[in-house]
Amino acid sequence: MNRDAMALVRIRKEIELELQSIERVVADYASIPRDTEEWVKIRTKASLLHDFYTGIERICTRIAQELNGGIPQTEQWDRDLLRDMTFELDDIRPPVLSEELYRDLLPFLKFRHLFRNLYGFELDWEKMKDLDRNFQDVAAGWFGEIRAFLEWMKSVS
Repeated sequence: MNRDAMALVRIRKEIELELQSIERVVADYASIPRDTEEWVKIRTKASLLHDFYTGIERICTRIAQELNGGIPQTEQWDRDLLRDMTFELDDIRPPVLSEELYRDLLPFLKFRHLFRNLYGFELDWEKMKDLDRNFQDVAAGWFGEIRAFLEWMKSVS
């Protein structure tokens, strides 16, 4: 096995481990008891939404470091990183994300910024409702597309 193929195998394994953590986040989100106090529910959901996007960003960062030549060096590097995942890089890799999933993930990126810069008691459920409503569908889309990318990695390594 050549060095490039070995690197793809290693990255694929790292992504698979990260996916296990994201799967746990999604399962934890779905299992929050309905009778949980409202402020506890908001803080719990906010933390899990943050964890979900952070895991996705970790995976995108690894792909960018290993296959894209590095993460974007811009002020809005995190948004550019996500955008870069929609690009097909000729003779390097196919797109990691569809345009649709990119658009679906942008509110989660924005929320991650918000979450990191607020106290928990400042969280506004009204601003989280759409994320809550769309979470399971976006997560399913993410898992489907990243697993397709992992299959591509497996096929070329």
